[in-house]
Amino acid sequence: RVSRRSSRLFIVLEGPDGAGKSTLAKRLEATLPNVLGCEVLLTAEPYLPLTRKWLSDKAVTARQLAVAFAHDRNVHLHTVVEPALKDNSVVICDRYTLSTLVYQSVHNEPRFVEALCIGAREPDITIVVDASVEVRMSRLQRTGKRADRFEESIMLQRQVGERYKELATQGNYPILDGEQDEQLVLRDAVRLIDAKLREINRMPAGALV
Repeated sequence: RVSRRSSRLFIVLEGPDGAGKSTLAKRLEATLPNVLGCEVLLTAEPYLPLTRKWLSDKAVTARQLAVAFAHDRNVHLHTVVEPALKDNSVVICDRYTLSTLVYQSVHNEPRFVEALCIGAREPDITIVVDASVEVRMSRLQRTGKRADRFEESIMLQRQVGERYKELATQGNYPILDGEQDEQLVLRDAVRLIDAKLREINRMPAGALV
């Protein structure tokens, strides 16, 4: 079992809507305290209720929404993420800068969106969860939730999925198959986290798995 001091880690889970990212986040929240022996905090972006509300407000322009996400992240980092990391906790964040780069660039100039992400704390590990657009749209429809501006169109969701793959390749981020059994996705994620902790702490292989 890894000591509390050596377990501080900023884990970011990314991926298109319906891929299984949020399900994985909850399973990691339940699993990692047992294997790490430390506090685990699950959080998500957008963080502020107003920012989440604006996702479904067609009166809010794309530029306004992008700026709101930048402000949201700044508040989130300073009030939630940074304090937890200083307390030597593991932080699991459901969406972060990669989601901003993918979604906010749909209707904004990419360079403008990239500028809004400058200065954000770098995660220790970013894991992308992906699934086919057909599977993702089917899952979204089954939730019964009102679709926001990014969830309504299969064409847009196809574009989003391809952009995640491009950025994951550029950043050398691992991509997990969100269509496989949830337990297998969890296993693969824990192995990636194990490898990252061994890299940071020079631990022996298989310390967590």
